[in-house]
Amino acid sequence: MLFTSACNLGDTKVYPIKGKTDVGVDVETDAAEPECVHGSECASGVCNAAGECALASCDDQVINGGETDLDCGGNCAPCADTKGCADASDCASGYCGSDNTCKAPSCSDNVQNGVESDIDCGGNCAPCADTKNCNAHADCESAICDQTSGRCIAVSCTDSALNGDETDIDCGGNCASCADGKQCEVAGDCQSGICDNNTCEAPSCDDDVQNGSETAVDCGGSCLPCDDGRRCESESDCRSLVCEDNLCEPASCDDAVKNGNESDVDCAGSCAPCAANKACTHGSNCVSGVCGSNNTCSAASCTDTVQNGSETSVDCGGSCGPCADGAGCATRPDCTSGICGQDNTCQAPSCTDTVQNGSETGVDCGGNCAPCADNQGCILPGDCISGRCANNTCQTPTCNDTVKNGTETDVDCGGNCATKCAANQGCSQGSDCTTNVCSTTGQCISAACNDGTKNGNETDVDCGGSCAPCAAAKVCLGPNDCQSNVCTGNICQAPTCSDGVKNGNEVNVDCGGSCAGCAHGQACTDGADCVSGFCTSGTCYTPTSCQDIAQKNLATANGTYVIDPDGPTQPYGAVSVYCDLTTDFGAGYTMVRRDSNTLGSDPAAYKTSCTSIGMEMIVPRTYTHLKAITAWNNNLPPNVVNIYPKTNGAVGLNNWQGICKGSPCEFYMSDANTMCNGAVAEPNGDNTTASFLYRSSASPLCEFGVWNDAPATQALPAGADYRGWVICSTNDAKPAPRRSCQDYRQTDTVFNAGVEGINGPYPLRAANGTNYNAYCDMTRHGGGWTLALKANGTLGTFAYDQGIWTNNTLLANNNPGFDREQGKFQSFLDLPYTQILVGLETPIGTSAVPSPTYLPIATEGASLQATFLTAAQTPFKVGRQAWMRTMPTGQVQSFCNAEGFNVRTTSDGSRVRIGLLGNNEDNCSSPDSRIGIGAAGSTCSLGNFSVGNNSGCNTAAGLDRNTAAFGYVWVRDIPVYKSCKELLAAGYKRSGIYPLDTDGIGGKSSFNAYCDMETAGGGWTLATIHGNNGRPGTRIWDLWDNSYPRPGASHYGPINTVDQSLALVRAGTNAGVVQYSINAGDIYATSGTNREFLAFVGGSTRNYITGTLKGSCNYFNGATRCGENVAAQMGMTVYRADGTVLTQNAQACTSAASDAFNEFGLHIIDGTDTSTHICHQSASMLGHQQIGRIYSTFNSSNGNYWNTGVHSHWNATSTTDQAGYLFIR
Repeated sequence: MLFTSACNLGDTKVYPIKGKTDVGVDVETDAAEPECVHGSECASGVCNAAGECALASCDDQVINGGETDLDCGGNCAPCADTKGCADASDCASGYCGSDNTCKAPSCSDNVQNGVESDIDCGGNCAPCADTKNCNAHADCESAICDQTSGRCIAVSCTDSALNGDETDIDCGGNCASCADGKQCEVAGDCQSGICDNNTCEAPSCDDDVQNGSETAVDCGGSCLPCDDGRRCESESDCRSLVCEDNLCEPASCDDAVKNGNESDVDCAGSCAPCAANKACTHGSNCVSGVCGSNNTCSAASCTDTVQNGSETSVDCGGSCGPCADGAGCATRPDCTSGICGQDNTCQAPSCTDTVQNGSETGVDCGGNCAPCADNQGCILPGDCISGRCANNTCQTPTCNDTVKNGTETDVDCGGNCATKCAANQGCSQGSDCTTNVCSTTGQCISAACNDGTKNGNETDVDCGGSCAPCAAAKVCLGPNDCQSNVCTGNICQAPTCSDGVKNGNEVNVDCGGSCAGCAHGQACTDGADCVSGFCTSGTCYTPTSCQDIAQKNLATANGTYVIDPDGPTQPYGAVSVYCDLTTDFGAGYTMVRRDSNTLGSDPAAYKTSCTSIGMEMIVPRTYTHLKAITAWNNNLPPNVVNIYPKTNGAVGLNNWQGICKGSPCEFYMSDANTMCNGAVAEPNGDNTTASFLYRSSASPLCEFGVWNDAPATQALPAGADYRGWVICSTNDAKPAPRRSCQDYRQTDTVFNAGVEGINGPYPLRAANGTNYNAYCDMTRHGGGWTLALKANGTLGTFAYDQGIWTNNTLLANNNPGFDREQGKFQSFLDLPYTQILVGLETPIGTSAVPSPTYLPIATEGASLQATFLTAAQTPFKVGRQAWMRTMPTGQVQSFCNAEGFNVRTTSDGSRVRIGLLGNNEDNCSSPDSRIGIGAAGSTCSLGNFSVGNNSGCNTAAGLDRNTAAFGYVWVRDIPVYKSCKELLAAGYKRSGIYPLDTDGIGGKSSFNAYCDMETAGGGWTLATIHGNNGRPGTRIWDLWDNSYPRPGASHYGPINTVDQSLALVRAGTNAGVVQYSINAGDIYATSGTNREFLAFVGGSTRNYITGTLKGSCNYFNGATRCGENVAAQMGMTVYRADGTVLTQNAQACTSAASDAFNEFGLHIIDGTDTSTHICHQSASMLGHQQIGRIYSTFNSSNGNYWNTGVHSHWNATSTTDQAGYLFIR
């Protein structure tokens, strides 16, 4: 027992003993010390505010006493779910889990808990079985909870519940059948035997079930009577009204019952007819055949509309009156016609019965019969064949009795009458008609042009007169009667092409169709109708030239066409010519070769031959045009051309002009300003303004032969190649303006434009479609350069900060000449570029043609204006050496070397639009030197030229520069390819400097490379030039992995010295050869398995060798060594320039940075002797050079070429130090 308060026991009080719950002791009343301070000092875990240990309770928020969890379990209220427990009694759910926690009630915990009415059933669980506790019907499987006992009871058919297999409450299943409207599953669940949509349906007479009052399925009782043989209970259940032995019997004619189809008892229907006064529904029920209005059989009569009694037909014959035609009869009196046929039917009167009866006016004629012959009886005209009845007698026919009779086909016409019948009158044949045409319906037809008869005003059957003209050989009266419009001797003639009449398939008089073509302006249906072959808008059009054909888009294929050079109204007639409609983008060149033995030595005769047909001697307008003329003329160039000197004694093609349609025009005769003519440069001045150029001889060195400019009286050379023919042309066509000079160069549509041959002004078409003139350089570095800018360094026009660099203002745009007049041209604003060509001339000269030093640069932009508008520095790399070589004494300090577009610093403002900045200090913060175009800013107080070289504050004497130059900037837009071989495949066929990008867009920068497009098939990329001319210099940029320059594996050397160095090497000299190299590793790596080389080896050989490098090693990767005596790299065949085999026993190798002597670069060795080193670690020069050897190398220790110089030779004399170059493909 727990004490919750002290008991008053006199002078003592009883307190719980600390740590005890049911023992008390006497404590002095004056005890002042507290029994406890906190609950941990008490057995109950509870220390009250008085400092006394309290007894355990069920609301002290402490687990104590017998509690299994906080204030629950044990003697306290059961615990909630998840609380601690010792047994089931500790849990409100009555279920204590194996982990001693109360579990939530479930339907499988073997405890009645939650809302269950019994253990694990009822409530939210499954229904309980019979005898289990329940609270509601839903708690029971039987759905019956006894309210008295609170127990589930078993299913029965009287428990007023739907349970067991019942389909409705207490019915269906094993219980009695359900009434109508109750639920069901099968027919047996229903009293009606009908279960539809799980509902018992009421009985009906069409439910295919015997139910209700039916005596059989769907019959009897309240349904229709049953058929014979079915069950019945009374006569009314049967259709036959006969029910015997509960079966319906069939109706019979003696059953004394009106049934079946009888109309009265045992009569009518299928029985015998009924006697008079018996019931009936129609006449067939009755013996008399008459069923009266009272449905009673009547006695026979002559008015009952029924054949009965003695009648032979309905109500006639016998004792009744005679019968009409077709009625039955026994004897003649039975018939009104008096004729009873053998088939016992009264016969209608006929026109063959030899009796006048019916409507006949005579025996078997008249009335409804055929008309009567003459002199027989008649009533009306129609009773007579003649159609004439007079005095009741038929009269004889005549052709004027206004009656159609006799043989007439219509009234008084046709037949034997002389008069023919008119249109629409009757006829039996064509002779009955005035038109001789009788239709199939027996009517005369009006004359027509398709009736197969000559009638009307026709001159022959269905033709002539108002009909269509007649064909040849038909009768005619005049030309209009004939298709040919030609009538001779009253006979139509066949069309001819010379009868002066438009006939046949001609489209005009005697032309077109199968005749000769029609002239200009005449009608046509297609080109075949025209002399010219062109029909436009239904009219023959004779073009004036092939250009006319091209511009009007009349044809696009090259071929022979007819033109009229001076038009249809002028004296010269049409002429057949050859039209070149494809060359120069379909310019439409006219050519006709006139051969004549009158064309001899006299030059004037050739000109006259062309003017006699309204043309001129041909003018080749472009290089491609001249090639096309030559190819068309059986590979023979023209012998004379319509090109004349501008003045007497004119020298150089720039002083000559083509004459096209009487006016000056551009022409092409040579890439240079002179023509190929051996030692004499033609035209050399022995001419007058009446002279024209003529071909004087052939030469294998001259693509189009040797030409001359002798006086106009000079006899032409003898021979079939030079006399007896001339090529004439309208000379009106020329190429349309191209987008850029590169377009002209790439397509070879170049012409002689000035003192520099094909270099000069060309028409260009801007992006907006307008045309403008531009100066084109077609020869330098592959050609195709468009001049964009000319700047005088002594003037400030193009100083860095001038707006001319970014605005749209043009300068001298109408004079884009290659001269020393400043200019900014439309090409500056308009042309995209992948290269620029910078030219600097110093000192600024006075010659007619400037002579700048050029520097090609690989860099890309939408236009120069767009590049400068960004104001941001756009770098490119060509190197300090290259820039300094653009000036004779160029000097740029060694450090900084920032180059590109818009190059500038922020400290002292030294800047240049296109160029390079240099500095003495190893930074770019204060550059003191620069070179380029568009300069400004301080350079140690030296001059401030806008174009040129400024260099000050140099540490060594004599290095300061203050040099003005005249600057030229050209642009070229060539697609950037990976190698020269790809450029060649794309159609770039001229050797020169091109931009390459070895790894495509992105990654490494593009760079300029020299491409040989002509030697040994072309497509060669220059990898390196080597010669004994000191160290190669530093790399141009540090993109690559190499630590110092490597031949063929690094970019070094100025690109603008390549042309000169190549020429020096070919000349067999080292002097002046400048070392040059590109990193060819990427080109080599992507060139497939056919990796070729071409090397010029100098020395006594003085020619090139070629071969295919073997093995998988990349000989142009400077970080890779391709070892010597490697089987895969041996056994190469090397060829001479003439294609003969030099050796079949060559091998290739390289050295790597670790080699002692660092002989970098490709080595090609003849032989396989391994007794000495081939590619590296050899201090001597013995090796295989006596056998044949080529390599390019230098020593890393001092940057110079190894020992006495570069080794480049392939000969047996052991000559060393030969200059050379190496291409790959």
